[in-house]
Amino acid sequence: MSDTNVRMKDLITVVDGQESDNNIHIAIFEKKLLKKVLSGEKRLESRFSKNRIAPYDVIENGDIIFLKETSGPIVAKAKAGIIKFFSHLSEDKVDLLRMEFQSDLCADEGFWEKKRSASFGTIIFLQDVKVIEPFNIEKRDRRPWVVLGKHLKMDKKTHNKRMNSD
Repeated sequence: MSDTNVRMKDLITVVDGQESDNNIHIAIFEKKLLKKVLSGEKRLESRFSKNRIAPYDVIENGDIIFLKETSGPIVAKAKAGIIKFFSHLSEDKVDLLRMEFQSDLCADEGFWEKKRSASFGTIIFLQDVKVIEPFNIEKRDRRPWVVLGKHLKMDKKTHNKRMNSD
């Protein structure tokens, strides 16, 4: 699939030809943090926001997460393990989350300083992180997390035909 541009709506058919009731997500990572995820040093992913946005209250245990480098290709996939959602956050609550999760998040003090004003938080335990053959997707917005929906079982012949149409 290298050198292939995949439409986001078609990405749901690219998941190992396995049938599942789980959602597909794309998580955007800075290169430095993505390397830490791939090496196993960073075992958790977090997303904090002032508003109730994905993946807050959307991601579920077993969901598939494609890992995409900022302005780069999708290079890996993972499965969501335990998920923890936090709401009505305050500076003190964010400080408590920092103490509990900092080492597995590989987050520095600057990260936590920026997140002190967040109202919502999501902590995702990453499982089965696997490097895959890199491929690009047509993503033109600035969302750091995209929920695509459920994926379908599709054999390679059907997948290749669909990917080459249009």
